[in-house]
Amino acid sequence: MKPPMGISDVQEARTIIMKKIKLIMIAVLILLLLPYITTNYFSKEVKDTFIARTASENYISIQVDGVIKEIAFEDYVMGVAAKGVDLSYSLETMKAMMVVVRTNLYRQLEEEPGKLFSQDYVTLSELEQMDVADKMQQAAEATKGMVITVEEKLVRAPFHSVSAGKTRSGEEVFGSDTYSYLQSVDSGQDIEGENFLTIDLVNPGNLVDKVNKEYPNSLNDEISFFDQAKIISRDSAGYVKQFQAGKTVIPGEKMREILGLNSSCFYMEMVDNKVRITVKGLGHGLGLSQFGSEVMAQAGAGYSEILQHYFTGITLVEKSRI
Repeated sequence: MKPPMGISDVQEARTIIMKKIKLIMIAVLILLLLPYITTNYFSKEVKDTFIARTASENYISIQVDGVIKEIAFEDYVMGVAAKGVDLSYSLETMKAMMVVVRTNLYRQLEEEPGKLFSQDYVTLSELEQMDVADKMQQAAEATKGMVITVEEKLVRAPFHSVSAGKTRSGEEVFGSDTYSYLQSVDSGQDIEGENFLTIDLVNPGNLVDKVNKEYPNSLNDEISFFDQAKIISRDSAGYVKQFQAGKTVIPGEKMREILGLNSSCFYMEMVDNKVRITVKGLGHGLGLSQFGSEVMAQAGAGYSEILQHYFTGITLVEKSRI
């Protein structure tokens, strides 16, 4: 038989029990707060003390829809490319897109090394469901590590769906010779594209309202639209550079955004008391035309030839490390 517990023994046992209860309560509290702590810690895209890059050469951290996850770099290249192109296009067009996307991602790594990638992308399982996974993986593997450079520096490689028949000059658009590789080149095959030409008839009052919403009091709804609004300059590819609305001068791309047009290569005329807006192309018109690339590919051009056409004076090199 055990001897009866003294007062000191009881107090010691009680102390031990209380410590255990406290530890359990702390553990429960941590479990309850963990989702909150994790969400708030990772909710900001970048932390000074946190760079979410793995040590692996092949994996990166991305943040899409508020969720941070690890993904193979080449899978991400493939997924981002797939998000921005017609998936019915041929293998050589897909290869060209892989190189363009990879170049832009590598450039972001150089310019903003602590910033997480956040471009939306198509997952491998989604590509499999769309029955294009094999083609996309083949394009990614065939161009693995390949990037576009000028004088050994990564370029900014823009792309668009369909040009207005010629791509735009980077020097004209940005006013800088930094983009000398973005020359205005012929892409006449784009005239065959489904989205090459759109024509709309719009009530002048609707145009006035849209412009005034962005630039208040620029236009007077009691004055004829064309008496106070006009295109004042275009670039060499035909895209509007400046549009005048009353005393306000609006950049062509901004005017495109305000009116919801396919591109800033637009023309306006009055027809039966309405404004007829004719638009050529789809997208900003800089760099690679995807439809033009596809026509070249169908004619037998390889991805390197396609890229050399749309980006002047470039060199394709293999970059093996992230």
